[in-house]
Amino acid sequence: MRWASLFDRQAERLRNLLAMYILAPAFLVGTLIGAWTLFGACLSYRALSTHGVDANARLLQVAEIEGKTKRLAVTFSFTASDGRLYVSKALFSRNGKSSLRPGHLMKIVYQRDLPTNNAPSLSYRRQELRAHIFVVVLALCVTWILGCVYRHDYKSAYESVRRRAAYA
Repeated sequence: MRWASLFDRQAERLRNLLAMYILAPAFLVGTLIGAWTLFGACLSYRALSTHGVDANARLLQVAEIEGKTKRLAVTFSFTASDGRLYVSKALFSRNGKSSLRPGHLMKIVYQRDLPTNNAPSLSYRRQELRAHIFVVVLALCVTWILGCVYRHDYKSAYESVRRRAAYA
């Protein structure tokens, strides 16, 4: 019985240390990376909405992706105003898109001065932006919760480091 309680205490301490020094910093880094990608997605959406040009794209490949919900991975090509051919990809939900076949034409929007910034539509890019926002907010909430749960442990670790630095 005595060994069991000792192992339980050690397991609890190990869980706290893993959460404090690995899980919480990982979510913090994930939040920062997510914020950076959200910033890029916002700039991309803004550029498409202000400098977007409509074009016709030819579907090159349509593949069905299995999962919880069936989705279509579409590869399309278009000729930009600079005369070059660009190839891009997009993911669609299966509902309502069953008529997509290789060789068909599809409307897209692309940025005139940067044709690699393109999307099937502005609403498609807006939906991607919402997904980025959701992930960043979720990671931020988990980081905040972990910070609140372990705030006393962080405070004591900070005080310990501060006292050691004062004596050095």
